[in-house]
Amino acid sequence: VIADAKVAADKVRAELIERAKGEGDALIERAKQEIERERNEAIDSLRREAVELAIAAASRLVSQRLDGAADRKLVEDFLATVGTNTGTGAA
Repeated sequence: VIADAKVAADKVRAELIERAKGEGDALIERAKQEIERERNEAIDSLRREAVELAIAAASRLVSQRLDGAADRKLVEDFLATVGTNTGTGAA
């Protein structure tokens, strides 16, 4: 009777250990997936911020550069050239 109880207790103990390992593995996997998701979100956020900063910097640079009369003339000449080229069908 004692031997049977010991065998049953060992079996229950082994089952509990196996279940705990499975739950631990599942918890680790969920944590890895959550870390990967948050990492991707952070990268996307940084990319969006970098694009916004680049656009703001380019806009500021362009607005400063277009203050000069020579720069304005350059842009006007270019726009005039584009306007005449589109009428000729040239690509």
